Amino acid sequence: MSDVFGRGARRFRVESVGTTGQQFATPFALPFGSKGSLQACDYTMQAATEFEFALDLLEARGDLATDGPEAEAFAQAVVRDTIMHEVGHTLGLTHNFKASTVYTRAQLQDKAFTEKNGISGSVMDYNAYNLAIAGEKQGSFNNTTIGPYDYWAIEYAYKPIEPAQEKAELAKIAGRSAADPLLAFANDPDAGGGPANDGIDPLANRFDLGDDPLAYFRKRLQLSRELWQRVQERTPQAGEDPTRQRRALLSGFSALRDSPSLVGKYVGGMYTARSVPGAGNGRAFVPVEPAKQREALQFLATGLFSADSFRFKPEFLASLTPDYRDWERQGLVSIPTSVLQLQSAALDRLMSPGTATRLLDLPLYVSEKERNGLISLNEVYGTVQGAVWSELKQGGSIDRLRRNLQREHLRRVQGLLVKVAVPLPADAQSLLRANATTLRDQLRRALAGKRWDVESRAHLQESLAILEQALTAAMIRS
Repeated sequence: MSDVFGRGARRFRVESVGTTGQQFATPFALPFGSKGSLQACDYTMQAATEFEFALDLLEARGDLATDGPEAEAFAQAVVRDTIMHEVGHTLGLTHNFKASTVYTRAQLQDKAFTEKNGISGSVMDYNAYNLAIAGEKQGSFNNTTIGPYDYWAIEYAYKPIEPAQEKAELAKIAGRSAADPLLAFANDPDAGGGPANDGIDPLANRFDLGDDPLAYFRKRLQLSRELWQRVQERTPQAGEDPTRQRRALLSGFSALRDSPSLVGKYVGGMYTARSVPGAGNGRAFVPVEPAKQREALQFLATGLFSADSFRFKPEFLASLTPDYRDWERQGLVSIPTSVLQLQSAALDRLMSPGTATRLLDLPLYVSEKERNGLISLNEVYGTVQGAVWSELKQGGSIDRLRRNLQREHLRRVQGLLVKVAVPLPADAQSLLRANATTLRDQLRRALAGKRWDVESRAHLQESLAILEQALTAAMIRS
């Protein structure tokens, strides 16, 4: 492959996609259900974002010099992966967003295995980079070949068959999918991605990797935090790109952009199967294990909602030079803004009417003896509220990042109580009001019995006033 592709990929990283100036400047996926989304494939743009994060991390580790042959090969690899994906479309293949889950974590760390089989069951997934953390072995970074699903789909579409045998032979080929886990399949509507269809299967995602997506998203946060730690510890050298530190910081946030909503899919989630009569066990929907739902909920509550996950040295933030060649260059990097974008996505998912409906309906999908231990909507509301407002028991000072999170939570509670565009189920409305009443009482006690700094007290007073108005309005409306 000509080196122009590699040079172009590396230049595209900085000049067209690189986050040298703007927060979350890299494009998000076109929401499913929006105009043109069914025909759209933005893998090229999103793969460039993945490439940027991976290159920044490897550069920060000292594993890759951006002007060396390893970086050239690294850039060529992402171009090859993208070409395989887009050629698949020209041959008639649609996206397959379950293919990334067919290999285990151990297989992904096996260099020989990934060199032979790639890192995913299909090049038609939006495949994340296979980046090792401390203590793991490093397999191939991205796909080295087409996957078993791709071979199977092409066989079905293009295998020469005599007309008399065509129906039976095609049925035989198609029938292999029921018994072969390497042929797992889910397309764009299965993955979801918009208000009309938020997706319910936590195994059908864009940019996850391995048979346990939740473990992968936990790892993703570790990788971003590692990148941030490394760039804060290094001293910029004379002659290097002055925007390098800024770009690395923001690429760490971009790498997390989808994680909150995708982790949230576990809560009230359903594993889906394309079941047809006479094949498999006949179950098109299987509730996610209660333990897995709680694990996802706790990860969001203790990881993403924690201010300690996003601590940066003041001298580092003060050193983040903007790109002075950019006429519309940004000034300061706002960490609170970037953090709140992630946290808001998690709250949107956990407090959505769709999640509420599925949690209320969960008992209908399991036998009576399996209903003990199911996660409930009240547990979700209570866990989120307890994690967001944990400072009420302590007094003193509430960190600005946490105050922002509390306002976002309160804004959603207020909206769901007073002006719901998509109404909550009646039981969800009752539970939300009950939890809001508990929060109101906690705010009253915290203001009356604890000492707070000026900003925290003003924040709590305003929060209490908003909540009291929302509860009164909700009672009048009902």
